[in-house]
Amino acid sequence: QVVKTANADGTYGKGPGAARATGGAVAAVLRLGGKVEQQANVVKILKAGQRPDGGFGKEEEQGSDLETSYRVMRAFHMLKEK
Repeated sequence: QVVKTANADGTYGKGPGAARATGGAVAAVLRLGGKVEQQANVVKILKAGQRPDGGFGKEEEQGSDLETSYRVMRAFHMLKEK
């Protein structure tokens, strides 16, 4: 079900909330034993979503929040990316 919601480039969501959506979806897929297709695109969108304060946040917020930062950092960890 999660993979069916992916964008054509392997990421999830759009706009300022793409890092949050992608991080959460990727972590779920990996936890369920799935594979992440187009990992380079996923990592690129995760990195692009970093906010000026160093964390990651929701689409409608300017700053970061712990929940979103956890999702994205968990995805980085599970992908073995920095």
